[in-house]
Amino acid sequence: IALVTPTALVIGSVDEIQKLHVRTVPLEETPKRLALQDETGSLGVITYRQEVFQEGSGFKPVRSSISLSQKVPKSTSRLPKTAPSSVSATERKFREVEVSSLLIFNKSTMELMFAHSFYFSQTLVEVAVSIASIEPTDGSKSMLYAVGTAFLVEEEVEPSKGRIHLFHWDPETSRLETVLVHDVNGAVYRLLDFNGRLLAAINSS
Repeated sequence: IALVTPTALVIGSVDEIQKLHVRTVPLEETPKRLALQDETGSLGVITYRQEVFQEGSGFKPVRSSISLSQKVPKSTSRLPKTAPSSVSATERKFREVEVSSLLIFNKSTMELMFAHSFYFSQTLVEVAVSIASIEPTDGSKSMLYAVGTAFLVEEEVEPSKGRIHLFHWDPETSRLETVLVHDVNGAVYRLLDFNGRLLAAINSS
């Protein structure tokens, strides 16, 4: 059983006599979505942390967060190839953002193994909104994490652009590999593994 609170994950199980065992994992940021991957013994969790822009020094986190831990390897998504058209014309900039991360935990020990942060700037923020564990049928990778995102800009009510990221987690090397990044015209609100294919629910305007 996995439950989320505003600042932590609560992991529990029910034994044969119906007794609930609970373990709380402090995150110091907000968990939003998760996906279990038994094949790699991992748990992928989407989280948000708050950062505030400071003149002369850029964005700074408002508190210590697990995704910023110096004890784990990290990676970051690059600037998208096709940004929303309103970005180039906008004069309004974000002063405070919620930075999205994909955290990879060991499912048995709940030890954080890797942290990947998605792109953000003063004019464009990539927000992770969905996650799924999928099994490709081409045999190239054993299992993948698929993460759907949306790009936020001040002038847009509904996101006009987003991306689908495919990641491969290797528990032997503790390495998270970006397999594919695909641009889409909208926010990817839901992802689902379906008969070896990836189904995506994407908004339109």
